[in-house]
Amino acid sequence: MNFKFSEIDGWYKTKSGNINAKLIFHTINKLFYTSYDKNILYFGPNHIIKKIAEENYNFNSFYISSSKEADINAEIQKLPFQESTIDYAVLIHSLDIDVNPHATFREIDRVLRDDGEIIVVGFNRISFLGIYGLIPIKSIFRKKKYVGISRLSDWMSLFSYEIKQVVNI
Repeated sequence: MNFKFSEIDGWYKTKSGNINAKLIFHTINKLFYTSYDKNILYFGPNHIIKKIAEENYNFNSFYISSSKEADINAEIQKLPFQESTIDYAVLIHSLDIDVNPHATFREIDRVLRDDGEIIVVGFNRISFLGIYGLIPIKSIFRKKKYVGISRLSDWMSLFSYEIKQVVNI
C-alpha cells in the first residue's frame, strides 16, 4: 500500500511533521541554487512546495498537481512538457504516493534536460519514522511501500544520472 497525499498532509500538521518540514526546507535551500532562466518543476504537498518555491522564486517554476492549488493541473506520469525542457525537478514524497514510481521517474527523465538535476525527498524505511511503522499502533507509516535509497540509486544509474549527494534528515 502506498501513501496518500491526504495522509502525508495530515502528518505534516503534527508536531513531528512540522519539524520534518522545517528540515526539508533547510536542506533543499542548501542544495538548490537556481537562476531566473531555469525551468523548475515541483511535485508534492502544497504547503511544502509553496514554501520552497517562495524561497527559490523563479518565473519559470511550476507546481504540478491534480489539486486546485497547482500552477498546472496534471498527473506526474503525463506531464504537459516537451522532451528535455526542464532544468530541475523537485519531488517531495511523489515517489512515496505513486502506485508506479518507476514510471514517474521515467516521465521525469523524459522532460529533464541532459544536464538537469533532480531532488527527491521521501520517507526512509530504515529511519526512525520507518521503524516507528513496525510498532503495532495506528500510524500512517504502517504497511507502506517505500522507495529505498538502493532502489532509487539503481534507477538513477539505469537512466545514467550521477548521484551527487544523499542527505538523511
